[in-house]
Order: sequence, then C-alpha cells, then structure tokens
Amino acid sequence: MENPTLGTYAQAALFGPYSLPMAQDYVDSGFRAKSAKYTEAYRAATGAGVEGEKFRAMMDAMDADGNGTLSAGEVTQGLEGHGLTPEQKAAVWQVYASDEAKAKYKAAQAVGAGEQYILMLPMLDADKSGSVSTDELYAAMDSQGLDAGQQAALWYAYAGSGQRMKYEKAEEYGLGRIYAEMLRYADTNNSGTLNKDELRAYLDSTGLNRAQKAVLFELASTAKNPYE
Repeated sequence: MENPTLGTYAQAALFGPYSLPMAQDYVDSGFRAKSAKYTEAYRAATGAGVEGEKFRAMMDAMDADGNGTLSAGEVTQGLEGHGLTPEQKAAVWQVYASDEAKAKYKAAQAVGAGEQYILMLPMLDADKSGSVSTDELYAAMDSQGLDAGQQAALWYAYAGSGQRMKYEKAEEYGLGRIYAEMLRYADTNNSGTLNKDELRAYLDSTGLNRAQKAVLFELASTAKNPYE
C-alpha cells in the first residue's frame, strides 16, 4: 500500500511547502491577501517550528483590522503570551524590526546575550513612547541578569554619538565597561547628571589608580580634575 505521508512530502519537495494540504488551506483562506511582511513572518515562524494555525491566531490577535499590516512595536508586544521560544520570537520580530533595531540585536548576540535581548524587548519601550530611556534599558538588563560586559555592550548600542565617543576613548585605556558603569551608578542623587562630588566618591570606590581615575573624570565632567 502506498504511504500517503511519503507522497505528501514528495509533493512538497517537488512543488514547495505551500503545496502541502494544510499550507494550501492557509493560502486559500486569504494568505495571498496579506501583506508581504505577513507572508515573510509566516515563513520565518513556521521555519522556526511554530505551527501555522498558532501563527495565524497570534497575528490575528495583534492585527485588529485584519489587513496584515503591523508596526514593529505591535509585534514586539504582541509576541508575548503565546508560548514562543526566544528563537521563535526572534524569527518573527526580525521581519518587522528596523535595521537599527536588528543591529542592536546583533550587538547582543555578539556578547552572548541574544536570547536575553529578545526577552527584554517588551520592556525596552515599556511606556510605548517610541524611544528607550536609560531607566527602561537598565530595568530590562537587570531583569535578565546580564553580566557587566554584556550590559556595557548593550548600553553602547543605545548610547548617543557623544557618549559613544567618550566610551571609545575610555576603551582605549581598557576602561570602557567601567565608564558605562560609572554613568549608571555614580548618580547617587538620581538627578540625571554627575557632579564632581559624585564622580569622586564613585571613582575612589573602584580601586583604580590615579591615572585611570583622571581619564574617567575628564570624560564625565568639565570641572577641575582632582586626579591630575
């Protein structure tokens, strides 16, 4: 007796995965009417092991008007609560993410924090303002237990050009990670800026030598450098 399963998958091999009965049902039910990104996301999700029916239900929940057009923010928040693995979330998210957002994900992957970054995504714009504040970034990183090097790498990915230049200057002395930590932890009065006393108290607690302290102080303040 002929094996129907083998015949089905031979059909898929000849004519592509959308020739399979379940996939054809999906096409017939309106697949072609969806946006190109929806189609791409379907392929990415099913390729990562998400069942087609589960994908459709998830996307329908995100897409209130049913046109298959979603913003990156809607997808980021909408991927929660469906039991997807970080890899499955990443497969769908990357279809809708901007090049800038994907670059940040690659930066996280480069320091071994790609999975954690995907789990952080819903927290990175928790107030849905369209931008990521330093408080949101720090809270998201803390939620995933990232080490100091991973946190510094992600901080750099979100930093403005001026802070990046200062970080790179600090890194010339092997102090990039400590510079990022200083900006976060030295602001003991939570004013959003670092005054001379805060900087000096923090730097004196680090065990750095005088020359290293001088470099970091100069990068963070225009006040007279007490370490020169």
